[in-house]
Amino acid sequence: KKQFIWGIATPFLPGFSPADPGAVAPYKVTLLEFVQTYSKSFERTKILNGFLDFRRAIKKIGINKGFQWADGSFLEDIEKMQNRPPSDLDLITFAFRPSDFRETQAWKNFFNQNLTLFSPKDTKKVYFCDAYHVDLDLPPTTIVTEPAIGLGCFPIKERLTCGKDCLNSTSKKMKGMRKPS
Repeated sequence: KKQFIWGIATPFLPGFSPADPGAVAPYKVTLLEFVQTYSKSFERTKILNGFLDFRRAIKKIGINKGFQWADGSFLEDIEKMQNRPPSDLDLITFAFRPSDFRETQAWKNFFNQNLTLFSPKDTKKVYFCDAYHVDLDLPPTTIVTEPAIGLGCFPIKERLTCGKDCLNSTSKKMKGMRKPS
């Protein structure tokens, strides 16, 4: 069971090694566990319903091979910490392209036709999810330099005096690497 420090989920479970993949964030949970754990208020239930609608919408257009990471104040005890409900769920969907849209031009057309599901501004308004998409059909070196992967690099919280750093070091000898922009 995850632990909270200052209302924030810890990056690994106390009493376990941070080298144990089952004990570090992002924690693996079923959809049912996620909904049951976080549906404790009207506001949270509204956000969860939006999240479930978003999952149905991306599945309907063929995005169904992948996984999602959730983060943000929705996963915190924000009601106690800041005396307010969460306003959205921060979400990253890591998914493969639908099989009919694997080619670059076909994917661009598909993406543009379904832009409301790929625009964080739109997904936040419609589904209460600040949602980002990571295309798993891209080369690995491109995927790991995508800004959305920065979930692990987000500052821990502005109100705390500590933070977490994320560094990217490249060498001229490493072929196939591109500098982050």
